[in-house]
Amino acid sequence: SQNVIPKHYDVHLTTDLDSGQFCGSVKIELIVKQHNQTSIQLDASHLLIELSSISLIIISSSIQIDCTVEVNELNETLEIRLTNEQTFSFDVPYRLIINSFSGHVTTQNHIGFYRSTVDILSYNDNNSNEMSIVKKHYGITQMSPTHCRRVFPCFDEPSLRATFDLTLDIPRHMQALSNMPQLYAQDNLLTSDTKRIRFQQTPSMPTFLLCFVIGEFDMIQAEPVERLKKDSGLSPIELTAYTLPGRKHEATFALNCAHKALHYYADLFQIDYPMSKLDLVAVPDLFYPAM
Repeated sequence: SQNVIPKHYDVHLTTDLDSGQFCGSVKIELIVKQHNQTSIQLDASHLLIELSSISLIIISSSIQIDCTVEVNELNETLEIRLTNEQTFSFDVPYRLIINSFSGHVTTQNHIGFYRSTVDILSYNDNNSNEMSIVKKHYGITQMSPTHCRRVFPCFDEPSLRATFDLTLDIPRHMQALSNMPQLYAQDNLLTSDTKRIRFQQTPSMPTFLLCFVIGEFDMIQAEPVERLKKDSGLSPIELTAYTLPGRKHEATFALNCAHKALHYYADLFQIDYPMSKLDLVAVPDLFYPAM
């Protein structure tokens, strides 16, 4: 509903590409733009949501509001309804917390959060000349046009924009990329084989632009791209291509094209590229030609 405006998402996902499972939590800061409203409706699809983990809080006072929750799988909605004839306060910031949900990493279609598997020729160990074929899993997102709801409950409408904080728990031997640079990466102390990566906060944007990729990559970097205006205060754009292991040499042409394109379009429109980096990621399966 356009009466509800999300302002910020804090998303935390734990992924297991071997089993094809993921789980997570999301905190959504929102305001309601209509008087006497008694419920709000989110989008959620193909997710198992632990309803008892949901809470609604008035941010300014930290007061928790009593509410009921109803899932409609057919309409792909999650409705939060206030109890005891309460109504939402107009233009007051609320925080909706969904502490536990889970889903499947899809393999049949390339939407939402999907898994791609590729055979890679690899040495058996560091001291051996013997090679064998190893299966590598990659986790890739395709949120456009309305598939973010398959990854976490959200207001999955292109006209609604919010900022995003994303945290991923992934296997230690893998890398994770997202719209923004990493804020930090640290090994999880509770498990011996996972690490936690948190990314910088995004600009305000629709859900379909959120993206992350998980897997083992080789990388090659271009010279940083200078800004249109030298005194803009913005650092040069970090331009990097990520490929499957052993194939980074194949990304040179794409990297050179991207470098020229960033210069060309900044000059053509007299508008600087707004982000601090641009990653080109070669993945095994990509159904959509954009987004």
